[in-house]
Amino acid sequence: MATRVSRWAQSEEDAGAKARRKREKEEKRKAKEEGAAANQQEQIAEKSGERSPKRQRRRCSSDASADEGAQTLPLVSRGFRPSASVEEYELLNSIEEGSYGKVSRARDKRDGQVVALKKLKVDQSHDGFPITGLREIETLRACSHPHIVGLREVVTGPSLSEFTSSPAPANLTQLVVTLWYRAPELLLGVPSYSFEVDIWSLGCVLAELLTLEPLFQGKNEIDQLSLIFAMLGTPSNESWPGFRSLPNTKALHSVLKNPNPTSRLGAGKFPYLTASGLGLLSAMLALNPADRPTADQVLEHQYFSQDPKAKPKEMFPTFPSKAGQEKRRRRATPQAPVRGAAPAISEHEAVSIFAQRDQEEQGAGFALRMA
Repeated sequence: MATRVSRWAQSEEDAGAKARRKREKEEKRKAKEEGAAANQQEQIAEKSGERSPKRQRRRCSSDASADEGAQTLPLVSRGFRPSASVEEYELLNSIEEGSYGKVSRARDKRDGQVVALKKLKVDQSHDGFPITGLREIETLRACSHPHIVGLREVVTGPSLSEFTSSPAPANLTQLVVTLWYRAPELLLGVPSYSFEVDIWSLGCVLAELLTLEPLFQGKNEIDQLSLIFAMLGTPSNESWPGFRSLPNTKALHSVLKNPNPTSRLGAGKFPYLTASGLGLLSAMLALNPADRPTADQVLEHQYFSQDPKAKPKEMFPTFPSKAGQEKRRRRATPQAPVRGAAPAISEHEAVSIFAQRDQEEQGAGFALRMA
């Protein structure tokens, strides 16, 4: 009678595998112990000053006869170089536009070869170059098949500096800076300007912080110049050389008929400003651009070293973020009204208020008014 063997009974293969795993485990344990002992001996030797020499790896001697017929492979190093410009290609016609780019037919001006030029679509976001475009470039570089269009090179368009310098100056607007913060030389049509216009705008902002309103609120260029000259005085050839030769000065006949030689930029206009601060503001709002200080000179002015001292940026108060739709919690809660003296109620008025209660019959959850 044949005996039945359980399916979970260990066979000879299972026993061999178990013995092999046990042997490997024992070898790993011995190797770990030997490594720990070697490390301990090295530490003892380092403490005693006698460091044991490290074991050197055995080097395999190369057979000279085996290397006689071998050839070295050339190392191709493309290196790093700037991308070619798209201006090197002549656009022939448009082929198709897809979700990720626009494909056109173009001719290489360098060798005359006709190629397919694909312009990738870059979204106006802060994520940089689209990951889909990078994947397409890497995939085409790795592919080499007669039925797949090969990637010849990656070209780029003109930079922002080249784009802004390519149009003629007549195509660029000459109106810079908001009217209320625009320097007088810009209002008079000076052909070239520098950092002095920013110092003037900064002076207007400083005056606005002190008075809580813009200093010069002109309706147009002529009105703006009138307000400036009324506050700071009318310039002359001595205070501002070349003032009369500016292009827009001819349109100021009505303003220059009655010149104002004095300036009203004083303590009466800014009562809370120190003498040093008033001197800084007057220098920043100088009519002659050459008399205005530089940004470094403004920062080194003694006004910023007087009391109250400037607060460190790390200690500035925080404000709720409008972009994050945050709201500042209101700490001050409305107080309860103060209890006052109530008007006295006469006996007749009290009787008239509670007189109807006697004519009501109380019930379970209801009241009956007696007729």
